[in-house]
Amino acid sequence: MQKLFLTGLLLSLALPVSAEVDPKVADFCMKATDFAGCVETVTRGVSGKQKKDAEEGLRTWTRDDGTIIRMRVSSVVTLKNKGAYGRYIEYRYGLESKEGGANWIVQADCIDYTANWDQDNAGWYEVKDPDKFLRPGQESRKYPSAREAKAVLDEFCPLIEKLPKVERDIN
Repeated sequence: MQKLFLTGLLLSLALPVSAEVDPKVADFCMKATDFAGCVETVTRGVSGKQKKDAEEGLRTWTRDDGTIIRMRVSSVVTLKNKGAYGRYIEYRYGLESKEGGANWIVQADCIDYTANWDQDNAGWYEVKDPDKFLRPGQESRKYPSAREAKAVLDEFCPLIEKLPKVERDIN
C-alpha cells in the first residue's frame, strides 16, 4: 500500500501543472514570434533596460556568429506600388559585429516573400524558406538575413493596413 501511495505521489509530481497566463502578459506577448518565451521572460522578470526596449518596440536577434541585429518596430512602414499600398513594407536595422557596425534599409514583399537590401547590389531574393540557403550550391551567407527578413514579414505583413504609410513608390 505504501508503495502504491509513493508511486501515485511521484506521478502527480511529474505531471505538468497548467497555469493561467495573466491577461496583461498575454496581451503584451500576443505579437511576439515566441509567445511562450515572451510569457516566460515577462513572468520571470527582466531588467529595466530589457523592459524599456520591449515597451519601445526594439527587436533584437543574435546570429550564430555573435552578430547582434537591432530593429525598432517604429521603422516598419508600408510603401506604395503603382500608387497603391498593401503589398510592400520597408524597415531599418542596425548590425553590430566584431568587424564593426552597419545600418541597412530593407524593402520586402508580403505576397512573394522576397526582400531587397539597399546598397548590397544583390537585388531581390526569396526569404520564405531561409533554410534553402544552407543547401549545397547556395549562398549560405544570405541565410541569417533571410531568416530575419522572414521573421519581420511574418510579424508585420498581417498588420500592413495598420502600418504608417510612406509617400513614395517601391524601388
